[in-house]
Amino acid sequence: MYNELIKTHPLKRFIKSRWFAILMMIAAFVAVVAVCFTSLRIVFVQTETGTMTILTEETEPGKILDNIGIKLSDNHNVNVNENLFYDEIIVLNNNQDENEKVVPAINYQRIPSPVETNAQPSVWNYNLIEKESEPIIVLSADAYLSNLTVDKCKLSPAFNRDTFEYSITVDNDIKSVNVTAQTSNEKATVQIAGGDNLKVGKNAIKITVTAEDGVTIRTYSITVTRKEAEIQETQPQEQQTSSTPQQGTPQQGTVSGKTNHDYNPISELEAPTIYVDDNGQPLEYKKLYTGKCTAYYNPNGNLTASGRKFMPGHIAVNPKQIPYGTKMYVVSPSGEFVYGYCIAADTGGFATNGSGTLVDLAFWTRSECYNFGRRTMNVYVLE
Repeated sequence: MYNELIKTHPLKRFIKSRWFAILMMIAAFVAVVAVCFTSLRIVFVQTETGTMTILTEETEPGKILDNIGIKLSDNHNVNVNENLFYDEIIVLNNNQDENEKVVPAINYQRIPSPVETNAQPSVWNYNLIEKESEPIIVLSADAYLSNLTVDKCKLSPAFNRDTFEYSITVDNDIKSVNVTAQTSNEKATVQIAGGDNLKVGKNAIKITVTAEDGVTIRTYSITVTRKEAEIQETQPQEQQTSSTPQQGTPQQGTVSGKTNHDYNPISELEAPTIYVDDNGQPLEYKKLYTGKCTAYYNPNGNLTASGRKFMPGHIAVNPKQIPYGTKMYVVSPSGEFVYGYCIAADTGGFATNGSGTLVDLAFWTRSECYNFGRRTMNVYVLE
């Protein structure tokens, strides 16, 4: 009997009905909404143009105003009233000047209101702390040149900001060039490497441009080709006789009648008699070279490349041009510096470095080499 009563009990029948299931779904939905609303606040924002109602998790009034697009100036006064279920933000503008300065709401600081009392703890003022926002600076990425020149030289090809490789050719007597580079952007920087101590042959000059942003870099290059020295070779004139004058007997037709023994040469080799003109130049020779000559010394007195003993008079040559054992006479074109009779005995370093040196004259000391330096000399090939 009891079991029958339970089966027919109205509550049990309700629990098993579909209405109970619907009721439980509604209860669950209400519970979810309640949980969500526990983190949200209703905020009434009152301005001179009306009142806005918003639902937000934000608690900072300055950020709330900023999020809804209200920009405050130093003429605004902001009051906040915090209640149990909602907050109220009142924004008043004390000056309607159209040129008022607008600053971000992030620059506002929460300050207790002067009217705050124990009985009114929820009233706060938000006064503007003026702070100019730093401007956003966009740095240029322009790393181009607007102009590129080399003094007394013409670039090939002609300068173009989008062309990065150029070339020039200079004479052998040019040892350095001056490069001028102008950047397209005045705040870009430029560095020039090279252009000094040019060697014979190809030399590289690098022009590096760094943009204002410090990241963008472009490099221009100039290849400088320095020519080899031109060695002047002069054949004997036809009126010179091919006969060898006897010692002490001037050649017929000479002007001075002087010989090499009338001078005080640097060379210490025992020399035959060589007749010279008024400028100290030999009257008879097979070949004449005119070019730059340098000096070297060997304090240890080692043997030369040809096996001869080092001494003034045994000079260094390029053996491909002047073979070892060639007998020569070296004198300046004006006749003021007389090196004298000499023999090709050693190999000069200039033979492979392309400096254009004609011969390297041997001296005993370094100071003599410094005094001689690098001079233009006449090198007469005697035999």
